[in-house]
Amino acid sequence: MTLKKRNITQEKIFQAAILVIETEGLENLSFPLIAQKLEIKTPSMYNHFKNKQDLKAALSLYLYDHLNTSMQKKLVGISGEEAITIFTMTIFDFAFTYPNTYPLLQEVTEVTKDRNSMALYSNTLRSLLKDFASSDEDLLFKHRAVRSMLHGYISLKLKGFFKRDESDNPYVDFERFNTQMIHLILN
Repeated sequence: MTLKKRNITQEKIFQAAILVIETEGLENLSFPLIAQKLEIKTPSMYNHFKNKQDLKAALSLYLYDHLNTSMQKKLVGISGEEAITIFTMTIFDFAFTYPNTYPLLQEVTEVTKDRNSMALYSNTLRSLLKDFASSDEDLLFKHRAVRSMLHGYISLKLKGFFKRDESDNPYVDFERFNTQMIHLILN
């Protein structure tokens, strides 16, 4: 019997990891489960990543890359409050498309590899808020406020909070929250 040579790339591993996370949960992400999805032997995973933490750090950057690409396309020619709304809606869309994977964006805080993906994400928001800030310090705090409120709301929503008076459509509630958040921060 001849073994088939598999062309395993990081992209394929990331896609399989996301599938595992969405079906089994982030806490259950493991090399054996990913290898099973890819129909490879578990030790083959070590050809690409040192360990699960290394994989999670790389996957986090991969996710930021995809968020950045999506945002940059949507933000072409848009500015002001509309651009900030597009930025926040893009993150909300990602969170509700990949609810079990979303927490990975906050889990990996110290990335040893290139941080350009995370910096681009952060710098995009800073550039959108720049016209609404009176100083560099004001910009820093507006940036922190948007990120904190946005990720806090999404994290709580994904955990089942905010059930009272909620419509069946999470986007309706988010739009109301988002409008209030942007109003509070920009004014």
